[in-house]
Amino acid sequence: MPIAKNAPNTDPTSGLSGEHIESLLAKFNTGQWPAALAEAQALHRTHAGVPFLHNFMGAVFAAIGQPEDAAESYRKAIDLKDDYADAHNNLGLFLRTVGRLEDSLQHLQRAVGIQPNFAPAYFNLGNTLRDLGDLPKATDAYQHAIALNPEYADAHNNLGILLNVLGASKDATEHLKRAISLKPGYADAHYNLGNVLQGLGDVNGAISSWNAALKFKPDYVAALNNIALAYGKSGKADLALEYLQRAIEIQPKNFAARKNLGNLYQEMRDHERALASYKAALEIQPDNADILSQAIHCAYQLCAWDGVEHLEKQRDEALAKTSGTAPPFILTAHSTNPAMQFQAAKAFCHANAPAEPKPLFKSQGQHSGKIRLAYVSADFREHAVAYLAAHLFECHDRSRFHVTGISIGPNDLSPMRQRLENSFDSFIDAADIKNADVAKIMADTGVDIAIDLNGHARGNRIGIFAHRPAPIQVTYLGYPGTTGAPYFDYLIGDPVVTPPEHQDFYSEKLIQLPGCYQVNDSTRTYRQTPSREQCGLPETGVVFCAFNSHYKITPNIFSIWMRLLSAAPESIIWFVEESPVSRDNLHATASAAGVDPARLVFAPRMPLGRHLARHGCADLFLDTMPYGAHTTASDALRMGVPVLTMLGKTFASRVAASQLRTLNMPELVTSSLEQYEELALTLARHPGRLRALKEQLKSNAATSDLFNTDVFRGRLEDAFTKMLEHYRRGQPVASFVMDDH
Repeated sequence: MPIAKNAPNTDPTSGLSGEHIESLLAKFNTGQWPAALAEAQALHRTHAGVPFLHNFMGAVFAAIGQPEDAAESYRKAIDLKDDYADAHNNLGLFLRTVGRLEDSLQHLQRAVGIQPNFAPAYFNLGNTLRDLGDLPKATDAYQHAIALNPEYADAHNNLGILLNVLGASKDATEHLKRAISLKPGYADAHYNLGNVLQGLGDVNGAISSWNAALKFKPDYVAALNNIALAYGKSGKADLALEYLQRAIEIQPKNFAARKNLGNLYQEMRDHERALASYKAALEIQPDNADILSQAIHCAYQLCAWDGVEHLEKQRDEALAKTSGTAPPFILTAHSTNPAMQFQAAKAFCHANAPAEPKPLFKSQGQHSGKIRLAYVSADFREHAVAYLAAHLFECHDRSRFHVTGISIGPNDLSPMRQRLENSFDSFIDAADIKNADVAKIMADTGVDIAIDLNGHARGNRIGIFAHRPAPIQVTYLGYPGTTGAPYFDYLIGDPVVTPPEHQDFYSEKLIQLPGCYQVNDSTRTYRQTPSREQCGLPETGVVFCAFNSHYKITPNIFSIWMRLLSAAPESIIWFVEESPVSRDNLHATASAAGVDPARLVFAPRMPLGRHLARHGCADLFLDTMPYGAHTTASDALRMGVPVLTMLGKTFASRVAASQLRTLNMPELVTSSLEQYEELALTLARHPGRLRALKEQLKSNAATSDLFNTDVFRGRLEDAFTKMLEHYRRGQPVASFVMDDH
């Protein structure tokens, strides 16, 4: 943001001849600062007590990088002439640059009080007021500067920036365009216009403006970064990569470019390059909790565990001693500390999606008739959330509920997407609609209960709910933990995943559904199980399967699995193939543990139906900790594969336990890693016991509520009804346990 330079001006009462003044100003304006200073000092010796000379020397000192000497000279000028507007302006400018904002404000107000037509002083006053957070008065100051000088390009630029912050984006556009018309090569104004256009949804216009900034300032790294981010969001990864690499060539130590490059590689699923980029960013900001978390997540995705423990220690220390934030999802995946997860979620929401002061919803919730539900998700497509919940949307009781689906993610044009669109009473594709506008649509349609199906999971737009579009806001299913946001009233859980004693780790009040909180689609059909030979598995021996994503595998868990293979010689572990790198790293770690890597079998990716069918070839599903199996566990249990799990301290580590207890198979829920390992080995050594567990699972699953969508639907609808009754009676939001009936 430009500032008014502290150049000297003439003073008719200076006592100097016009010739002297012209000589001084000529040297100053042509950059001959040492000569200008020497001449001014010589004149001061013969013309003591001239305010102009002190003000002039202050400007020269500022130009040659001696700010303290500059400030002292300005003060001497003011001591000699208290109503010297230019000296007050220059001193006010200096004080702002050193962070003494209140003192700066005092001198700049004095300058405009003395000289009401002093446009640069109004401009500098606007900058100081902006830094102090008084945006309305800063706006007034910039407008004063423009009124005095309509061709003041810097004032138009700064006013444009401020108006955009205040939400007057169209007015901001006009001022920035005016700045550019006055100074066509004004790179900063082109850049700022790009930022405004991006906020207005004109991505192509934004990219064009940022490229214009680069035309006049080829090393404008911020513009390169923004173009890269825009291309990345548009799915043009190659172009994004090109711009980020240019930014890094110009400024190898640019933190934002290194971070953005890591994020881009993550989106491209090139976790090796992402990890290298994050490590380069950490060389610049070693205590950045966000980047430490991202690096940890990359390492886990690669199953490259060397150094991870050190990174985790650094992250925890960074979170404890700084005001930085870490992505809540990554902490949920890799931390066993629910208090840390809660604090991180709160900090993240405060920084990235703070609550809007005025709720959008009106007095709906008081109306009679159907309860209006709105499910909001980025995953209305081929995705685990859709596989679980599609039939729930279809079978809601339409005599009591009107159900809307709001998609904030991509349309994959799949049969599942078509099914979901048909399952709602109304469906809104809001992928390209801004958060505030989505919230307004919800409020205008009278939504009673808004259900977020993302939490902090990928693709979320939690900022929609910050606008409070509904009187009751609920988070459910897509994210195993608290949002940390003050604008969610309830989180739907159950007595296992969210026991009452865990309430302190949630910003939401907890709803305890009977049985398991997780909905399942009871209309699914399945293919016939292939043979072990068709799946590339040995015909004999125990087949452990570990179908969780590789980032959930920890060194401790993998060590247990290797000891199991060593103790049960004919056994193998069956994984889903994710990447050659993670596979090779797992093979190498197995070999280092004395296990033949061939005993780690990797199943190729295939459509869900075929993947589910091959579960029948497995004997026992081995869960991970601290992020356990969720949909993956219910898939295995439905297909008749017992799941061995450990009950952890966090929501993410308790989902399989909830499913098993709902199936009345608590014997597969262990309380420690030692117990987990012991039971796995016992089952591997006693195939008869494994067969009995399979038979028991088959029998229990046939009658369990776990896979009965209609039963679950009734329980959930009762919970929604109770929430609304509480609201209508004016009762405060409170946790409650739903009875089964």
